[in-house]
Amino acid sequence: MDPSPNTKKYFHGGDGSRDDCSKLCGSDATGWYHPRGDHIYCFWGGQCNIFTNNGLNWGGPVMDFPSETCTVLVSKVSGGWEWLTCTMNNQDYKVEKGTSKSQDWANEPNFAGAASMVSKAAGYDMGTQTFSESIAVSQKVPLRPKKGKQVCLWQWTMDIHGPPSLGTVLTKAEHFQQTSSKDLRPKCIPGYVDPSDPDAQTCLHGKYA
Repeated sequence: MDPSPNTKKYFHGGDGSRDDCSKLCGSDATGWYHPRGDHIYCFWGGQCNIFTNNGLNWGGPVMDFPSETCTVLVSKVSGGWEWLTCTMNNQDYKVEKGTSKSQDWANEPNFAGAASMVSKAAGYDMGTQTFSESIAVSQKVPLRPKKGKQVCLWQWTMDIHGPPSLGTVLTKAEHFQQTSSKDLRPKCIPGYVDPSDPDAQTCLHGKYA
């Protein structure tokens, strides 16, 4: 029983090594599998992200898909709004964006594509750039509270869960929201805040975080 034809292509040639599969499948593939002979299966859509290099023979018939040769690189993405600061004074607040590279799997060449796919499936369409860059100061967000009032700044962050039992990394997205109080956490997924609600408590299309 072959893998679903909707999620694979296969090529002839090559030795089935990690570098060979990556070269043949291309950087946009989120995984590959070398079951036998000169067949290499390439996967997209966040499926079958190879994490462990098992050498030239990754073993097993296609129907088995041994877990050690088909380890998901990104297993889950969970997001939410992180409070950064509150102020009653005008200021330009320095913010960071990017992804922590503290885990080896977050440095894999297909990590950004896999993280983007799993993130999108969870309802957060972030693209790949945020996942490919390391965390660094990226810009300043202007905070301009009205006289006698305060504004509070929030940033959308995500926990990226890697292969089973191999931890998580933090992603800081380039999505910010302001509210009038630290007690008013934004309730919407980025991009779905009702513009008529200055405290981001009302969401468009029911897109609540």
